[in-house]
Amino acid sequence: MKSTHFPTLLVLGMILFPQGTTYAESHITDPNLDFSFDVPLGFVDSPEIKSATNAIYAFKEPMMNNGKMPAFLLIKRLGGTLRPEPPVGVKDADGNPVHTYSECWNNTDVYVAVVPEVVQGVNCINLNVLIPLKKEALQIMVGGEASRQSDLQKIQQTFLSHLEGQCSFLTDYERSRQCGKASVFIVILVGAIVYIIYRRVHK
Repeated sequence: MKSTHFPTLLVLGMILFPQGTTYAESHITDPNLDFSFDVPLGFVDSPEIKSATNAIYAFKEPMMNNGKMPAFLLIKRLGGTLRPEPPVGVKDADGNPVHTYSECWNNTDVYVAVVPEVVQGVNCINLNVLIPLKKEALQIMVGGEASRQSDLQKIQQTFLSHLEGQCSFLTDYERSRQCGKASVFIVILVGAIVYIIYRRVHK
């Protein structure tokens, strides 16, 4: 799992000084990558963040009355597929190790990297998770103030529970079927060899 993350300072500036509010659809389907998801409750579309971060989708909370930084959610294409191995040695952009933990998507363990950053004196975090979508892997990032980590994790968990798409990893059942097919092939091949030897011996 590579330490891909977006510049929080840039995103924060766009959240604090928005160009306008565009309300997102509650459920979005992407026919190109063959996945769909529910926009988190209360989040609005953010074309300016989407454009600046090269994301395919970007959403943010409306301005909050308690002085807290609004949370945001970004979805970005990774340009390839993922391997099923757990992440090892995940680091941030400065080369510092970051904490990771597992979540569940589509009956598959996915791993979240918690990337801390300080933005204008405020401690922030980015929760980065890579999704092994079959057509092309996705990066999902939920970001906001570090003091809201529990809220950000709930936003991410809810999002993952409504993210629909086919996983590129094989399930245990699919692996067993492949192993079964391989075993049948080996048995048939061995049987054919034995038959050929038998015919030659008894000529």
